[in-house]
Amino acid sequence: MIPELIPELGPLRSEPLERGDQLWREGNRDDALRAYTEELERDAADHFTRGMAHKRVVTLLAERDGIDAAFAHYELARVDERDLMIAPGEVLLCATVQDEAERLPFFLDYYERLGVDRFLLVDNDSHDATRQLLLDRPNVHVWASGMRYWRANYGMAWLDVILYAHGRGHWCVIVDTDEHLWYPGVEERDLHELCAALEREGAVVMQAVLLDMYSETAIREASCPPGSDPASVCGYFDRKFSHSCTEHATPWSNIDAFWGGVRRRVFGSESDVFLSKVPLVRYSDDTVVLAGTHGTAVPPDAVASERGALLHFKFTSRFVERLEAEIRSRSEWDSQGESYSTYARMIATEPDLTLYDPRQSVALRDSTQLVELGVMRAASLNGDATSADAVVVGDYVARMHDEVPGWFTEVDASLFRAVDAAQRAAGVHGDLLEVGVYLGKSAVLLGYLVRPDEEVVAWDLFSGARLAGEADAQFYVELTQAAFEENYARFHARAATAYAQPSSEIPAAGLGRRFRFVHVDGSHRYDIARDDIAAALDLLIDGGVLVVDDYRTLPHALGVAAAAWEAVADGRLVPVLASDQKLYGFAAGRESGLRELLQGAAHDFAAMPGLDLDVAGNAVTVFSTNALTTGEGERDESGADDQPPTAAGTEEVAELRRRLELIENSRTWRLRAKLARLLPTRRR
Repeated sequence: MIPELIPELGPLRSEPLERGDQLWREGNRDDALRAYTEELERDAADHFTRGMAHKRVVTLLAERDGIDAAFAHYELARVDERDLMIAPGEVLLCATVQDEAERLPFFLDYYERLGVDRFLLVDNDSHDATRQLLLDRPNVHVWASGMRYWRANYGMAWLDVILYAHGRGHWCVIVDTDEHLWYPGVEERDLHELCAALEREGAVVMQAVLLDMYSETAIREASCPPGSDPASVCGYFDRKFSHSCTEHATPWSNIDAFWGGVRRRVFGSESDVFLSKVPLVRYSDDTVVLAGTHGTAVPPDAVASERGALLHFKFTSRFVERLEAEIRSRSEWDSQGESYSTYARMIATEPDLTLYDPRQSVALRDSTQLVELGVMRAASLNGDATSADAVVVGDYVARMHDEVPGWFTEVDASLFRAVDAAQRAAGVHGDLLEVGVYLGKSAVLLGYLVRPDEEVVAWDLFSGARLAGEADAQFYVELTQAAFEENYARFHARAATAYAQPSSEIPAAGLGRRFRFVHVDGSHRYDIARDDIAAALDLLIDGGVLVVDDYRTLPHALGVAAAAWEAVADGRLVPVLASDQKLYGFAAGRESGLRELLQGAAHDFAAMPGLDLDVAGNAVTVFSTNALTTGEGERDESGADDQPPTAAGTEEVAELRRRLELIENSRTWRLRAKLARLLPTRRR
């Protein structure tokens, strides 16, 4: 009979696989093997069914003829002569290699330091010093195969045979030689500690995001000397590390699917690569790992809540040198996840092509940074994620104007996320409060940023009838608490705590000083805005941030402007960031050294340069779409705007800049407009 541990097809549909399973159950192993081989060769087969077919071939051959038959089928021959006695609890690493003598010394050292006890490697016909280098390492075991890489399921079938023979019951890292595994706390805990934590959670797989690393220089100049750490040369990655994410992806709904990243940004949609991998697996009889480790067939609850990253060092000078050979090698593959021809064409057109972009690129710092940016995900003791997935948040921000009515810009969404990231990095914990939520556009974002032990509090009148005295009361006529809660529930299973009361009742509500984030977006009347700001400042913990909406002298919000600048002038509100719409600051004496961290995070998250100003003795970074901040104005297509200003114009620009730093009232905006006309327009 077919062994019970062979994984069920589950949601997969394949006539050859189903026929093969039935034949195996009936004891007709030869015909079952032919059915599985048929699946591997048919055009309609996909990434998932091929992975299942290879697993069945390996298991059937081992069960029918012994494991040596599986080695022979995939043309695997042992090269080293060392005893292969793997002790219980050893962490293994499996990989296929070809001409990797330059990378292997650091690769092997890196993973030994991380906690790998033994390496099980397949040399696929190397012609450099790879094999001898491996044979010189006492904890490396080597097999050779001349089979075409793609025929061995892009190397995964080779590794499956080896693990079936030697790795059952062991945790195994499955990576390429240009991939370095990171995970939350990688600086302090090794793989044995990580695997023990995963076992306590009941997980047998940890997923990771493939994070493309690159240098500040042209790709062809990013040279990594043999044996060196590639991160010392390629130390940057894209803050927007993927362009899209689908939760609970694959036919088994068990991992999150990330796509795009820097390759899509630079090379276009033809390089919209799949970035999700499962590089750490506790191998067993029924383990199925798909080609390239881009998926697995385990149940969703067997996938760790913790998510790692694979630092991917593809884009070095070696990539350019080997590009044509790589194209020739891949020409026989039946499927490719990316277009190497596109790479070759762009590099030929732009020999000094670089992936670095100061607007997008972030220098790698540590594992905490990757957690805060959503690349990785930490886990709490109960296995729940402690960090909102940055891609899910980004997807909401991208579509929020279509999903939820209201007034909230992408710039402020980025700054909200920057505040959250800075507070997480500094260890600031507390609840989040929004005063004046309307239908929840910004409150929904706060719901993505809240941690499991924190609370989102939404405070609003939730009644347009009670706003009759407001200048913009007509916008709130149909506002109800139910409408807000229905909107919020569309995005979050966990409800916000809503108070349908005037904000004047906040001081008496007994909320306490427990909030790390307060967003005041309520009444525009001076007296109410003044009291809202005062109440909010009292609620902020050390390191907490107050955000005041409509702080500028817009016609309908003069009262807010007066209240906000009064708080700044009195020294009660210490400004740190500003956008076109909102002012961000600390309560006096409760900054907790967060200013530089917050401003750095804002530069990382905002998709535009910031302007540093001195505002009432405080260093404030302004992120604005206004021409003064961006250097961009309405463009004269004739090119006349590109002419440099005259000497007289230069003097006037300098004078206007001086006045803008001194004047903070309604005249500022007239001065900005005049300055924009005098300054040359920067091309995009």
